[in-house]
Amino acid sequence: MAVVALGVHNTGDSTEAYINVAPNWTDANIDGKIVVTTAGTVTSVKMKLSQNSITQSDTMTVQLRDKSDGSLLATGSFDLTDIPRGDPEAWYTITVTGSPVVVIDDELYLRAQRDTGVGIAPAWRKEAGNFTFMWEVWGDEVSLPEQPKTPAPGNAVTNVTLGQATISWEDGTLNGNEATSYDVYYGDNATAVAAADNTDVTGIYRGNQVETSFTITDVTLGSPFDYLTARYWRIDAINDAGTTTGIAWSFVCMAFAPPLPTGVTLNAAGEPIGTPTGESGMLTVRRLIAATKNKIYYENV
Repeated sequence: MAVVALGVHNTGDSTEAYINVAPNWTDANIDGKIVVTTAGTVTSVKMKLSQNSITQSDTMTVQLRDKSDGSLLATGSFDLTDIPRGDPEAWYTITVTGSPVVVIDDELYLRAQRDTGVGIAPAWRKEAGNFTFMWEVWGDEVSLPEQPKTPAPGNAVTNVTLGQATISWEDGTLNGNEATSYDVYYGDNATAVAAADNTDVTGIYRGNQVETSFTITDVTLGSPFDYLTARYWRIDAINDAGTTTGIAWSFVCMAFAPPLPTGVTLNAAGEPIGTPTGESGMLTVRRLIAATKNKIYYENV
């Protein structure tokens, strides 16, 4: 997984200014929020800082928070001696702990303070015009999962037994960006299954789950207990980056194949054709005596 900027607030202009980071928290909640543009696990934040006075030996602490409820997501700190004097263009990386996962459109803000009030505080760069703090959030990118694969029953197979009540699949991603859950869709109409989403109320959407198999527990909308009927199903893969729509797979249940009189067969529609033949033109009836392994024993009646 690549380490990338998950969200930035660093446009800047030619009239940038600074605000001192005091022992009290300097808060970017209102005028310096970041809207996440890439899903991922946060590992660090970057701040544009300057130290215009004597070099300090204090520590700066930062907090990454969720703007929606103010909850603390991650913390970090660094020694102010890492900020040289007269370096107003520098970005400083602060490793944070907590490893929060953020998704697209999450809103974040940063709080910063120095740990004591000794000396003159370092300054956090802001845009003078918009008065917004300049900072970035970095971390391990999470990409959309691949489509699920290896359906069972296999796609478009025929002669599936009537007892095929369980369908299964495999995650489509080998390493990284795996799905964390799946939306299951199942029915007897290919178009409807392909178009459904998780707001469906017709019974096609069967819910969200982490397992890679699903057992049909009812006898509607393409349950597996009818002869020669096509079933359609789709698995969407989901992780923190979003949802990947799966392929609409299908299978066909076996044909109804009852014992037939001699001389009678079934056509493609499953209808009997032909003329029964047998002893004296009568229907030949056989009685099952026994069945063992791969053999059936019967006698004429």
